Amino acid sequence: MAGTVLVTGASGYLALHIISQLLDKGYRVVGSVRSQDKADKLLRNFKSQIGSKADNLCFSLVADIAEPNAFDQTFKAYPEIEAVIHTASPFTMGYADFEKAYYTPAINGTEGVLRSIKAHGLKVRKVIVTSSFASIMNAARLHDPTFIHTEDVWNPMTKKDATHDEFAYCVSKKLAEEAAWNFVKNNDVNFTMTTVCPPMIIGPQVFDEDASGSLNQSNQVFTKILDTKPGEKFINDVRLLSSDARDVAAFHIIPLERSNVEGHRLFPASNLYSEQEVLNIVLEKFPQLKGQVSEGEQEDTAVSIGFSNEKTRELVGGYDFLPLEKQVVDGFQQVLKARGISL
Repeated sequence: MAGTVLVTGASGYLALHIISQLLDKGYRVVGSVRSQDKADKLLRNFKSQIGSKADNLCFSLVADIAEPNAFDQTFKAYPEIEAVIHTASPFTMGYADFEKAYYTPAINGTEGVLRSIKAHGLKVRKVIVTSSFASIMNAARLHDPTFIHTEDVWNPMTKKDATHDEFAYCVSKKLAEEAAWNFVKNNDVNFTMTTVCPPMIIGPQVFDEDASGSLNQSNQVFTKILDTKPGEKFINDVRLLSSDARDVAAFHIIPLERSNVEGHRLFPASNLYSEQEVLNIVLEKFPQLKGQVSEGEQEDTAVSIGFSNEKTRELVGGYDFLPLEKQVVDGFQQVLKARGISL
């Protein structure tokens, strides 16, 4: 299905990978961003990187996705939009006002874009919503490898259970995904919906320059390693789920091209990893750092998470995920380059 796709939150780490792949496949892309400065910068970067393919990219300004009717003008300005990939949702920690920082933007942003599609996106036939493993995760059973997290599992936490910001983020992702499914169920819509529930997303940035700034939450393990000292203790208590950003982006495009995934949750998890495993890969592949950073613990004692995404793999006809080593090497060498460290 080559056509026009709206990608919300277009300046985000994952969204940029999605846009890059869409443009490479010949789609026309409308990206929503908060400011004209961001739009101008992204357009310059894409033109510099992919040349004339960037002619199929333009931007719509949406200052606050949580505002009512935030996307109405986008669909009025671009009535040719045939599909929407809704990635816009913050993944930051440290806020005390959970309602304002997590729940409101996640839920209102998701419901708002769906309302705008229903009212003004008359050609939209496919909607893909970025959810998260956080909406699947059972925190009480996270360290129990016999409890298997699958596409059919839902995070049981409620707002009352959100005793800290990480739990509030997880609850916000669950509530936003539930709101999306309920909207489709309770409204007469002309589009199908698929949600994508990625775990921690590791890997390179689309643009090298972005590796010099504040990295997304998952990739902060790279800067954490570089900020350690020899002999320093390195956290190694749980194995997390990860997938490469390029794979997660591909899973947002698969629903545009395969009708059998419509109405499903996709769970693109490729592997388990501990921070110690990431550190071991870094020390093996970048030996110049030995003696400069922590070597962590000799024994990896991290507890594993039970998971299975067999249903997702069957739906998409099988998928070869990029291995953890490539996720780490491609992402970490960008950070080294950005810091001026010799490769």
